Amino acid sequence: MDYQEDLLFTDLEEFNRRLAGWLMDYNTVLPHHSLGLKPPVRWLLENHPECQRLWTNTTPGYLA
Repeated sequence: MDYQEDLLFTDLEEFNRRLAGWLMDYNTVLPHHSLGLKPPVRWLLENHPECQRLWTNTTPGYLA
């Protein structure tokens, strides 16, 4: 957020767009050491199959 702080006060729509992109990467692409170097969504789907019913049938490239 600090990196984009100027946008927070000058272009809130762009700030929110960039924040949403970062959140998507954080949860679906970036590995987390606490999850065995897996992104949170991948770890969740592998360890809690009951959660898969909440997702679409689309398989992102990182799960393939």
